Amino acid sequence: MSRNHSTVSHEVGYIIKEVAKLATAAEVEQAYGIKLIADGSVFDPVYNQHFPSVAVWAQFTVEQDEVLYEETFHKYSDEDTL
Repeated sequence: MSRNHSTVSHEVGYIIKEVAKLATAAEVEQAYGIKLIADGSVFDPVYNQHFPSVAVWAQFTVEQDEVLYEETFHKYSDEDTL
């Protein structure tokens, strides 16, 4: 039940646009929980990882959401078959 590539690309693009709309790094941190670094990189304290750009972080975030979705889907799907 994984989502198709165009859906993932759309979600990544949406996140990038939403981050760009925010006026300050403090607003980005409040909305997304990430820290924008002066060199354009991103630090995500949830995963304790640095990313070279918002785009790379957005891709990672969407992929992590996909993993969580798959795990949840399989968990409930497996329970239905018991």
